[in-house]
Amino acid sequence: MGAHRPQAGPRTPVEKEKEGEGRMFALLVLLAVAAGGCTWWLLRRGAAAPDAAADHRAIGRIVLLAYGPDWAERHGVDARRLSAALLDGADPALLHRVDTEVGPVDLRFHGSGSRGQVTVTAEYDGPRGHAKATADLPWDDVPQQVRADLLRGDAAVLRTWRAAR
Repeated sequence: MGAHRPQAGPRTPVEKEKEGEGRMFALLVLLAVAAGGCTWWLLRRGAAAPDAAADHRAIGRIVLLAYGPDWAERHGVDARRLSAALLDGADPALLHRVDTEVGPVDLRFHGSGSRGQVTVTAEYDGPRGHAKATADLPWDDVPQQVRADLLRGDAAVLRTWRAAR
């Protein structure tokens, strides 16, 4: 009635070795897949999360171009001291004074995304009323994430900068 199966006897050393090699190969494949997945995730995470500090600093440079001379005069400091305070945090008291006086600065970037010039408008409402400045920037002077947004076809890219993040 039932089929007769040969009983499995003890395995030979060659069979044991082949079985061990098969398991080792499966483990190596699993590790390779896991390493590849981790690498892919890290690369995607890096592409999706640009260096925010670098973009903040680049936008700060643009704001300094627009308003630096006025702010330096108003606070009785030279341009280097103001720049060091706003970009590097070198003078926390000056940084706080500028931040309190100015508040958020809104920047609007307009460009075709064709690596040409980009027009930027910076505006804020301060104690002396509304301030607005406009400049044309070379493509390479535009923050990385803003360039990426312009290349995606966004007509205008908005950013808000604040002296004391």
